[in-house]
Amino acid sequence: MIGTIELQRGFFKENPTVFYRNAEFTVTLFRYPSGVEAIELRNSRGKMVVLPYLGQIVWDLVFDGIDLKMKNMFSQPKQVNEIVDTYGCFAFHSGLLSNGCPGPNDNHLLHGEMACANMDRAWIEITENAVKIGGSTEYVKGFGHHYIAKPIVEMYRGEAHIEMGMYVKNLSGAEMPLQYMCHTNYAYLKNAVMKQNIPDGAFELRESIPDHVHPT
Repeated sequence: MIGTIELQRGFFKENPTVFYRNAEFTVTLFRYPSGVEAIELRNSRGKMVVLPYLGQIVWDLVFDGIDLKMKNMFSQPKQVNEIVDTYGCFAFHSGLLSNGCPGPNDNHLLHGEMACANMDRAWIEITENAVKIGGSTEYVKGFGHHYIAKPIVEMYRGEAHIEMGMYVKNLSGAEMPLQYMCHTNYAYLKNAVMKQNIPDGAFELRESIPDHVHPT
């Protein structure tokens, strides 16, 4: 059985408030000094902080006492339109109409419009073994693209991992481009191993360096 709680922006205050608790999970709502709403979700292994109305960014992720997020310059998330202006998160949804780093002939935002999208709705789904945070946003332009996007992130009972997902539906009468990337910013951990189940021949590693990156 799934229980769904619809969230409202008025639920989020400067002082953290425990919104839901059971033997395994604790859900706390708060608002950063910058005005960005946040959900802290804890299980017996760690915690996750999600920004439900700012592209459903996963801001923090800690399991078994290990902070999994890269070191960065941001002490808190900022209410911005482009991800580079609040680049202190663990993960975000990159895309959807365009993606990645703009080239010389591109005019799209870095990592697209979804990364910092102003979400229309946010909710929490609770089951016996998991808590899921969901949201939706409708993108529409006059004489342009029109879609609805529904990201989710889920934490499980007694587990030290999360699951992220994205549902997209084209609401216009014409074809639209779709360029999606789940962008993660992991901390460097010595001898850590990253695994994936995509065949090696299914992707190609970028070798060129984006214009905004200046290696030392």
